[in-house]
Amino acid sequence: MEQRREHQWPELTKQLTALQTQGTSWGEDTSEKTREALEKLSQKRDMGEVSTLHQRLLNPLDQSRDADKLFPSRPLLRVKRTWRCVESIERGTAGILVKPQISPMSGDSSLPVSASWFKKANLAAQYVPIVTFQRLPYRNDGAGDVECVLLVENPLDDAIRVTFRSAPANLATENGKVVLQDSIPIIIGPYEDPNLVDAFIDDEPPFTNDDQHNTMLLQATRNLIKIKIPLTVDVTEVPTSTISARFIMDTEKFDEDANEVIENSLLSVPVVITAPIPQ
Repeated sequence: MEQRREHQWPELTKQLTALQTQGTSWGEDTSEKTREALEKLSQKRDMGEVSTLHQRLLNPLDQSRDADKLFPSRPLLRVKRTWRCVESIERGTAGILVKPQISPMSGDSSLPVSASWFKKANLAAQYVPIVTFQRLPYRNDGAGDVECVLLVENPLDDAIRVTFRSAPANLATENGKVVLQDSIPIIIGPYEDPNLVDAFIDDEPPFTNDDQHNTMLLQATRNLIKIKIPLTVDVTEVPTSTISARFIMDTEKFDEDANEVIENSLLSVPVVITAPIPQ
């Protein structure tokens, strides 16, 4: 039976092939590498310094004969398999199916066959970028204007392009307004496993589309961006101790290889920010 791809070790196969050609005995046709290994083993006084067969099998990519050169082997990553809805895939959405209960229909004796219930995981937190305050509204020292710093996180496994625009009209309960200084789209990288973030620490995602820098962008790191947004407050209209304002965030899935937006992936989300008015 053919092994699965994640269980195959091409590097180990090469080492075993080279070991058969080198041999483990001393003779005229013995290679220089084998001679050096045998001479080194003959000078060993403590056999505890020689790795055992079990220790070598735990490190199949580097079967060192010296115990002090052994190191923990990192297991291969495997693909996470999930149930998907066929209709959702045709529409270009994830359509991940989850099982709310272990066996909700196992006790129903009226059913002729056993069955299982699944439901779609359509939570907005799995599709909509998460917006949080990195810094609450504060007054700029120079002009006294009110500004705030927001952190936008991409929860998707695909890169997205985000565009910020003003809301059509403020509600009667809102006493603030977001002043958007730049409408250039910003590229946010895909979500990555936090355990693997340090493996690609030198990789820097693009700041914006077509190398155009958005003036509101302060920092972009993988699936996170930090933006600075100016605010205007009108305390005479709605006297209160908090500021409330809104803006629209348009998100589109972005193909980094083709450097273009994926069609029919536009999602417009209203964002309402509420925070204390700075003194």
